[in-house]
Amino acid sequence: MVRIQQRGGTWSNVEDEVLKAAVMKYGHNQWARVASLMNRKSPKQCKAQFTRDEDEKLLHLAKLYPCQWRTIAPLVGRTAAQCMERYERLLDDAQRELAADGDAPAMSSEEARRLRPGEIDVLPETRPARPDPVDMAPEELEMLSEARARLANTRGKKAKRKAREAQLDEARRLASLQKRRELKAAGIHVARFSGSRRSRGGSTLDYDAEVPFQKVAPRGFYDTSEEKRADADLKRAREDADFEAIRLERLEAERRDTAEARAARDDKRKRAKLMETNLPEAVAQVSRLTDPAAKLRRSELALPAPQVSDAELAELGRLGGADAATGDATDDLVDRAGVDRLLSESRSARTPAVARADDLVVQEAKNAAVDRSLQTPLLGEDQAPRLDGTGYAAAAPRKPGGAPTETPLSSALRKTPNALGLNDDDAASAFSGAASERRPTRLDVRRGLESLPAPKYAYDIEQPANPPEEEPPQPAIVVDAAELDAARQAAAEAETRARLARRSSAVRAQLPRPRLVSDDLRPLGESEAALLVRDEMAKLLRRDAVDHPVKGAPRAIDENFDDDDDDDDFFGDEELDRARDLVIREAGLLEIDDDAFESQWRATFEDTVFFPNGLGWGKISDGPADIAFRADFDASRAQMTKGATRAARIEERLEPKLDSYVARAKQLRDDISRVTSRLDKAALEAACYDRLRRVELLALPNRLAAAKARLAQATRREKHLQTEYSALRRKRGDQ
Repeated sequence: MVRIQQRGGTWSNVEDEVLKAAVMKYGHNQWARVASLMNRKSPKQCKAQFTRDEDEKLLHLAKLYPCQWRTIAPLVGRTAAQCMERYERLLDDAQRELAADGDAPAMSSEEARRLRPGEIDVLPETRPARPDPVDMAPEELEMLSEARARLANTRGKKAKRKAREAQLDEARRLASLQKRRELKAAGIHVARFSGSRRSRGGSTLDYDAEVPFQKVAPRGFYDTSEEKRADADLKRAREDADFEAIRLERLEAERRDTAEARAARDDKRKRAKLMETNLPEAVAQVSRLTDPAAKLRRSELALPAPQVSDAELAELGRLGGADAATGDATDDLVDRAGVDRLLSESRSARTPAVARADDLVVQEAKNAAVDRSLQTPLLGEDQAPRLDGTGYAAAAPRKPGGAPTETPLSSALRKTPNALGLNDDDAASAFSGAASERRPTRLDVRRGLESLPAPKYAYDIEQPANPPEEEPPQPAIVVDAAELDAARQAAAEAETRARLARRSSAVRAQLPRPRLVSDDLRPLGESEAALLVRDEMAKLLRRDAVDHPVKGAPRAIDENFDDDDDDDDFFGDEELDRARDLVIREAGLLEIDDDAFESQWRATFEDTVFFPNGLGWGKISDGPADIAFRADFDASRAQMTKGATRAARIEERLEPKLDSYVARAKQLRDDISRVTSRLDKAALEAACYDRLRRVELLALPNRLAAAKARLAQATRREKHLQTEYSALRRKRGDQ
C-alpha cells in the first residue's frame, strides 16, 4: 500500500538549514528544486516572503474577489492560507497605524495571532522552527543525507554519477586482478571469462589453455633478435600496467586550489622570463601592482545637478552686497521679505528624499481596513475618507517608473521659487526701475481697512424660519413585467397541481374505466342509502369518462351527463380531504378476511372469460366457450407475431454490428477444427511410432545376436583367408 505523505507542519531546525543552503545554491526562483530537498514542504510553503509587487497584487485581488482565497492563490503564486495570512497582517499593520494616531494603544500583529489556551494552530508553517529531537526519525536522517549530498554536488548529477561509476569499475577491475594473481601464486588457475573450458559443441574459449589465432612457426633456423628486442620494449612499457595508480583527479574535475597554484606558478614563470628579457617593463608592472594610489582609486561620484545655478548665486550676492549702499530707496522698490525667503531657501536646500517604496501598499492596506469597518451600504451612511495615490488599476504588477518619484534629476528641472516674480512671462524684471508695479501686501490691505470711517447705522439680518418641509410622495413601485409573468406562471402551476390532485383515485392510478355509464339496470331491493352511493359513483364515472377519457378510445358522449352539476366547484379541497379521511376510517372499522376475499375472487375470475363479439366479460355457461378460447388463441398469436416482428427488426439492426464478430467466430471455429484434426493425426502417428518402438525393442536382441553371429563368421573367414594368403606368399617367396 502506497504511503500518503502530507506536506506541511511546523518547520524544524534541520529544514531551516537545508532551506538556507538550498536558496544559496538554487536562488530565489527555483523553488521546485528547493522543495525537492525536503519531504514535508511544498514549493509554495518554501517561498514565504512577499515582495512589494505581490502585496499590491494581493490587495487589489482582494478587492476584486473578496473572501475568494482559492481563486486569488494561483494568481499570486502562493497558497490560500499564505494569501489570507499576509492580507490579515497588512490589515493589522494598517489598523495599528490608524490606532496610533488616537489615544488607545495598538495591538501588534504578533500579539493578535498569539494562541490562546485551548486554541488549535491551523497554520503551523508560520510558527518558529521547533528544536530537533535527540533521536531523529529515519526519514529525516535520509532527507538530511540526501540534501547534504545534493548540496555538496556542484558539478551536476550526471558528471558525479559518471565519475562514481568509473571509480566503481576501476575498483572492481583491480579487485578481480588481485584475486586472480593471488590464486595464480597459490597454484590455482582461474579463467578470466565465464565458463571453464571449451565444452563439446560450445563457443566459450579458455584463453589459459588455448592460444587464439596461433600461427605455428615454420621449421628451420632464422634470426629472432628483432622480435626479442621488440618484446622486451613492450614488456618494459607494460610492466605492471594493471596496478597503475589512477588518482581521483583523473576521474573528477580539476580542484580550485590546484588550478590557483598552477596559475600562480605560470605567473611566476612569466615574471621571471619578463625580468630576463624586458627588465623596465617588469619593473613598471610591479610598481603598478604595488602602487597604493591604485588600491585607493574609487569610481566617480554621480552627484545631482545643483538646486541654484551660478547665475542665481551671483545675483543673490549682488543683491546682498548692494543692500547697505542702496538704503531706504531700494526697500521701496524691492520686497525685502522675498529676498530673505530666497536666501533662506538657498541655504537650506537639500536633495529631496525619495518616497518610501511601500507607501502605496500601506495606503491600500489602510483603505482595506477602513472598508472592513464600514456597515452595510443599505444603511445609507456616509462614505469613509480614503487615501489617494494608490494608482493600482490592474491585476498585474505596476511597471517600474509608472508613478512619479522624487529624484534629484526630476527635481533639478523645476523652476526657482516665484517669490520675486522672476518666472512671469508677461512681466519685466523686478529691478528694471522705479516704474515697476508694486503688488499689494496683506499689511497694505489691513491698513486700508483700518482707515475706513466708523459705521453710522447698524444693520441686523434675520434669517426667516424655514417652514417644515413636506415629505414628497413616494413614487409607486412599478412591478417588472418579468416578475408579473413569473407570478402568473407560478399561479397557473399551482392551479394545475390542485386540479390534478382533485382527480379521482382511478384516474390518478390510470386504472381501466367504462366509457358509458347506464342507469337502466339497477339491482332491486337496495336501500335508499345504497342508491345514493350508487348515483354518486355514477356521477364520478361519467365525469371521468368525459374529462379524462381512456387513452386510445374515442371521447364518450353521455346523454345523462350534466355539465352544470360539478361537484368540484361545489366542494372545496378541505371538504374533500375530510371526506377521504372519513372513508378511510370507516373502511378500517370493517373486518375483511384477506384469504376469503382472495379465494372468492380467484373462483369468480376462473369462471369468467371475455367474449369478443361485444358481449363483454361473462361466465362460461353464459356463452359459447369456443369463441372465448378462439379469441384467447388469436390474442396469443398476435402477441407472438408482434414479438417475432420486433425480434426480426432488432436482428436487422444488430446484423451490421455483429458481422465482424460472426466472421471472427467462424474463422476461429475453422482454425479449431484444423488444429483438432492435426492433433488427432499427430496423436495417431505418435501411437503408431510408439507401437513400432515396442516391436523394435522386442526384435532388437534377435537381430543383434544374428548380426554378431555373422560378424564372428566373417571374422573367422577373414582370418582363414589371411592365413591362406600368408601361406601363398611365403610359398611364392620360396620359389
